[in-house]
Amino acid sequence: MKNGKLIIPYLKYRFILLPLLLIEVIRNPYYKNFVDSSDSVREFSKYLFLKSAAINNIVDNCVVMINGQVRLLSRSIGLNVLYLAVVFLCIHFSDNRRRKSSHNVSGPSPVFLLHLIWSAVFCLVIKSFQPVTALFLTALINIVYAADFIFFNSESFFSSRTRKNVFMAFSATGLFVTEWLCFPLYLKFLYLLQGKAIPPRKAHIIQQGHYSLVVFITLLLMTPLESSSLVDMHLLQKGYYYDLQYYENGDALIVLNDLEGQVERISVEHMAPPVILYKAVMPSGTEDSMGDWLAVNNETQELYFTDRGFHQLLIMDLTTHSIKQALSSPLFNAGDNYITYLNNRIYGLTEEGLCIYKLNPADSSPAETMLSVCIREGEGSMLVPNKKLGVLYATNWNEPSSKFFIYKVDAETLAILNRFPLTSPGIVMVSEDGERLHCGVSTGPVNIFTIDARSMNLLDRFLIPYGTENGALDRKRGLLFAANHFTNIIEVIDLKTKKTVRYFRAGEGRSYIRRIIVDALHRRFFVTVFNEGIYVGNY
Repeated sequence: MKNGKLIIPYLKYRFILLPLLLIEVIRNPYYKNFVDSSDSVREFSKYLFLKSAAINNIVDNCVVMINGQVRLLSRSIGLNVLYLAVVFLCIHFSDNRRRKSSHNVSGPSPVFLLHLIWSAVFCLVIKSFQPVTALFLTALINIVYAADFIFFNSESFFSSRTRKNVFMAFSATGLFVTEWLCFPLYLKFLYLLQGKAIPPRKAHIIQQGHYSLVVFITLLLMTPLESSSLVDMHLLQKGYYYDLQYYENGDALIVLNDLEGQVERISVEHMAPPVILYKAVMPSGTEDSMGDWLAVNNETQELYFTDRGFHQLLIMDLTTHSIKQALSSPLFNAGDNYITYLNNRIYGLTEEGLCIYKLNPADSSPAETMLSVCIREGEGSMLVPNKKLGVLYATNWNEPSSKFFIYKVDAETLAILNRFPLTSPGIVMVSEDGERLHCGVSTGPVNIFTIDARSMNLLDRFLIPYGTENGALDRKRGLLFAANHFTNIIEVIDLKTKKTVRYFRAGEGRSYIRRIIVDALHRRFFVTVFNEGIYVGNY
């Protein structure tokens, strides 16, 4: 190798950069935009990658390892150690037999067949990989075994320049696969290929170390997340659901089926088919039929939602399932409208223009006289009321200058009272007494920010492993439900101790969580997973 003085330091220290690059890729906000994008090319790419179980498992495990949640991998780690222990027992048994025999056999090739059978049994039966994945992994780990023990110990193998170059390429590949976890062990093999003499015992240890590392990491990354600490949520209803709300009086979920363009009612207690409450009729040329958000007013037993095709905000009586009012305005089709209510007033936040509007359903012509204010700093994201203080909190996103805020808004005049800068804010959650806000970020360093609801000053922040773009509160118990965008793992965090008390998972992690709703009375929560369905969990 030429320029050895430069190559060797590069081989030694380049592993430092690999984990940093991986972290940046995993947490890069581009990924979120990539998943959310409706562009046809990205939709096709999303389909190819997110529908792949292998790619999905690798992403899940990388995210878990980066965030230090090793206990979620404990079962997989234990089984992988068992696999390697059996392999090395076989190698040790073969070595002992060779020493006792008079035959000079190079390498533990007599146990190659046994290794092949054990690998197949492990992948198919013990690990229970899908057949195609199991066959692929069985072939891969046997290639690694052959390269590390049989080919390398063969005196005639490297006499061929072609074989040497192939093994060199394999070595380089193995190096990059393993070094991203900060293990530059395979550098020793490169020294061997350069003719550096290493004592046989030390070389054997290096061989076993490299083999163990490659196989261990490969099996770990390909294994679906499974842990006694991770509770799988129950699938309540399959479908292409966006938003959901809990209707207390009927013990039912009111959900938006975006694919069908309809609002449905699903009974939580009875496993009956959904009841269609409203179905949009799309005029020609309309891109989106329904807005993405709903609001259930459990006090008045009303449902608020938008029909974008007709530029309408609809008020439905949940006791009779009839439309009480249909209000028309261009604002109701200014992108997706996030809808909420406060003191018998309906409030909305438009995506386009970041416009906040206020409706009084008791007015004779509320749509014409409604108050509206447009902030025009990016696009509107979410709007959350604070009943105790009589104010609203709005967030923005997709701002080209990357200036994101939580806006404090006067509920009467819609005047901006204050704002708090926050990188890519997630959903804002109001405490039981209305004095604190809890908000997470969906990208970058993942913190929960606790903000004074009156002054909008930062009170506290603490780091959690997973993002909180989607979250919910059990206000009485002080529990925060924080969903991770990549793995669909929901952490239940005690806000007093700032510790995770439970882990849940909705679906297989091939899509992302759009909404979490907590039913604190019955200690259960509901989750919509994009393109998968609605899940329920008990805590």
